[in-house]
Amino acid sequence: MVARIRETLSIRGPNVYTILPFCDKVESKKRLHDSKVNYPRFIEFDDSSYEHNPKKYLNTIKKQLKFPIIAKPTNLAGSLEVKK
Repeated sequence: MVARIRETLSIRGPNVYTILPFCDKVESKKRLHDSKVNYPRFIEFDDSSYEHNPKKYLNTIKKQLKFPIIAKPTNLAGSLEVKK
């Protein structure tokens, strides 16, 4: 939010594009896609698919990622509430 305000008010400092990988787990992995850095397979959680048919959606995740799966919340800091 602070970076967006800086951009809006033309205040010097890091912009949203620069800091986003440090704030968004999915964005950080997307930016590694074309690099030589190894990172785990991941998918972005799809709320609407889960709400529509939770069992089917979780089975899809299971097939795409294989076990063990690490589930990280998108709304908490660091590793709070991480589950294997």
